[in-house]
Amino acid sequence: MKHIQILFLVTNLIIGTLVIFYTNTLKRKFNNKALWYLVLYLLSFNLFIFIDFSYKYTLYNIFGSSFSSFSAILAVSFYLMISLAEFSIIYFLYLTAVSLRNSVKSRFVISFFIILFSLYAAGSIIGATAYFLKSIEEWIYIVHMIWIFSMITIIFSVLIDLYFFSRRADEGYKISQLSSFAIIISAGYIPFLFSNLCYYFLKINIDNFDPIIFAIINICPFIWLKFFFIKHQTNPGSYSTSSEKFDRVVADLNISERESEIIRLIIEGKSNKEIEELLNISFNTVKNHIYNTYRKLGVNSRSQMIRFISEYREKQNME
Repeated sequence: MKHIQILFLVTNLIIGTLVIFYTNTLKRKFNNKALWYLVLYLLSFNLFIFIDFSYKYTLYNIFGSSFSSFSAILAVSFYLMISLAEFSIIYFLYLTAVSLRNSVKSRFVISFFIILFSLYAAGSIIGATAYFLKSIEEWIYIVHMIWIFSMITIIFSVLIDLYFFSRRADEGYKISQLSSFAIIISAGYIPFLFSNLCYYFLKINIDNFDPIIFAIINICPFIWLKFFFIKHQTNPGSYSTSSEKFDRVVADLNISERESEIIRLIIEGKSNKEIEELLNISFNTVKNHIYNTYRKLGVNSRSQMIRFISEYREKQNME
């Protein structure tokens, strides 16, 4: 059973690698900063799986159940590396959420991460020393339990905050994009939470299900990208607004000069806030112009609007 578990961990790494390549491809295509942090998050998570795989492979195939000074040092080393990977997971997931909502990093949150990890590192050093000396063996167990549930609490806090932020977003596509990310990634971590509750509180070891849980967490970003992110994205630079063709489309569709300016900026990837600043008009005015443009074109999102204009141009060219 232990060797099957190792095989599943290897399969997880293959799945994770494919998802990382897919995410990185979309990052290059859409030049989206949030996807860069998502790549780093996935790298951190799969580094965690790789360290876990290395630890279990070494434990099962080299040391078995024997305890020695060297095996104790190796076990503690793997433990600390896993801790660093876990910290990277929550940090880059937080940066992904910040980037998705187009906000700046909170100094308070960053400071909290650093303080929490520093306390955890200090406790781990004490626990590792106790483990190595085979005294107070419960110390490292308790420290890691506190860290794991702190980590889970932070992850769900970031995702819940992103979900409620999405409900206040100014555009439908943004609500869908942010809320779907929060829901799907949260769904991936629910089995992880359940597994740790069983292990630490119910004293039920369901370690054999860890590879399945890791696979779910790895696949969740792919599901979000494939079914929610892509349909609201356009490739910057794919549509030219500097040609006479675009001007003719705008004239044919009875779009005003101001609405035309806003369409150009949307195609360039500008947010409503950036359009407000560039055109020196109020935020509500920007929203009203966009709503009027959507109504004239019969669309509901930016991507639909750009696709409509592109297809309209192609149709006119064919005629």
